[in-house]
Amino acid sequence: MGLFNFGRQPKKPEATDSKMEQQKKIGVQLKTIIDQALQENNVFNRMGEGKISDKVSRPTSSMSENGDSITIYIQHPEDKNLNGNGIALQIDINFSNKGKELHLHDGTFGGDTYRSIEEAAEFQRILKAKALGLSKFPQEN
Repeated sequence: MGLFNFGRQPKKPEATDSKMEQQKKIGVQLKTIIDQALQENNVFNRMGEGKISDKVSRPTSSMSENGDSITIYIQHPEDKNLNGNGIALQIDINFSNKGKELHLHDGTFGGDTYRSIEEAAEFQRILKAKALGLSKFPQEN
């Protein structure tokens, strides 16, 4: 046993790889939905009173491994140098969080949304709505 193993048995690599591959597949599916919604988003650069800002780029998404989870980030390219990289939305996929495998953090307005993997369809609808309405500027309802 390793020095810092504290009596736990090491995980079998094939079990971890299988879980990670499943999480990646879900991540790719969610990122595809997000990217399509970001392309359809027509408010990303809309200021108050319907004015359009030409200094704001369309939000982008990226996906990466984050420890034992998959994370998707959505941000305005202009905000990459801000504290926290200007992340507008963060999606985490982690099968270790039973009942909360899917996590959405709204970096714009705060708040977290959790769903189980069985609620993936509902989670996809939430993500699509968030991506369609994502704007650099506050929107009137």
